[in-house]
Amino acid sequence: MRKQFSASIKGFSASMTPEQAKKMAADSRVAFVQRNQRFTANQDNPPWGLDRTDLPPDQKFEPSATADNVNVHVIDTGI
Repeated sequence: MRKQFSASIKGFSASMTPEQAKKMAADSRVAFVQRNQRFTANQDNPPWGLDRTDLPPDQKFEPSATADNVNVHVIDTGI
């Protein structure tokens, strides 16, 4: 187990094999098991402030640099 959650949701994160995940999902006390996912997002008509970061302002956000050693995590559950 990596981390346990109890404030807004009851759950935990863990590293496990596919077989272990199947066994966990079969447990009647477990609502569901979900694999970690990677998401990317693009935005048309970005807010003025975001558009300004990649000058010139052109109603598009097109970052000019990328890095493969940067991770950004945003989780907005609305809770």
